[in-house]
Amino acid sequence: MNIFNVLYFIFHMAVGWLADDFPPERLLRNAKVEKSNTEVDFYRKYSPYLPNPGPTGPWPGHTYKIRDPETDRQITLVNGELKLEEDMGNQGGYHWLCIETDGYLGFRNPSNNVHIGHNNWGRFVAREYHHWAWEFFNTRAHPGGGQLLLTTHGNEMRKMTVEKGTYRLIETKGDGTAWEFVEVST
Repeated sequence: MNIFNVLYFIFHMAVGWLADDFPPERLLRNAKVEKSNTEVDFYRKYSPYLPNPGPTGPWPGHTYKIRDPETDRQITLVNGELKLEEDMGNQGGYHWLCIETDGYLGFRNPSNNVHIGHNNWGRFVAREYHHWAWEFFNTRAHPGGGQLLLTTHGNEMRKMTVEKGTYRLIETKGDGTAWEFVEVST
């Protein structure tokens, strides 16, 4: 794309914006993805320049409370066991530093430096001081809000969920829990 095409595009974007036609429909006419009127109205309302990308997942270097919005409980390390607990104020092991290794995310408890991982029986634990493959996570935005936590198990990805009738964390091939990541200042 040469400089004249860039200037042409910027000029028409500015003209469309001033005419309250943003993004200008004539520039999007040849786009492969058509936008509904509600999407265009949403973009105009919340961002005059770019579509709102929606909520983002955890980011390396930031510390989070990982919360289940349905129960208002958070992933907590209690006496060496990983489970969901109610908010314990400023005590307890429920802060998780997001880290990255080889493109995978990991969650390390800053109080004792152990990582959330899984064992061979489909349960989540926090015992290792290094970020090994069984502590690798990916996230995926859930359409209803929140983020799914996915972990590798063999050649497949499994989701983290809460075991029915308990507050233990297990792997599932099913729906999984849509977690809420609440950033905390450190």
